[in-house]
Amino acid sequence: MTDELKSALKMLSEKYNIEPMKLRIKISKPNKDLKYHIMENGTDIDETNVATALNLNTVKAFGAGIKLNSLFDKLSEKNQINKSNMNVRIFTKSEDFSPQFYLFDNQSPIKKLELEDID
Repeated sequence: MTDELKSALKMLSEKYNIEPMKLRIKISKPNKDLKYHIMENGTDIDETNVATALNLNTVKAFGAGIKLNSLFDKLSEKNQINKSNMNVRIFTKSEDFSPQFYLFDNQSPIKKLELEDID
């Protein structure tokens, strides 16, 4: 999964002309469906789909969507955050685009997520 996310961050950085360390992929679930936003720092730039946001083909995107829906339910319950207020942001702080994950309640950061928290 790490290689796919590195590739996605690099592709989105180039596509949206956003410096890598200012790029964020925000995944939220304001209703029953997941939403995917491209952000520059904390500002939404574009809404997209799972395939584009995570640089996946259609088959992998379908599986990822199912897994992410389940993950949101678990994170919401474990952290006692209303699903409609919760979002996860994927970003990088390195030149090699290594992904990092952070859990938010609306605009408030809650905690850094480790790969085992989301895998």
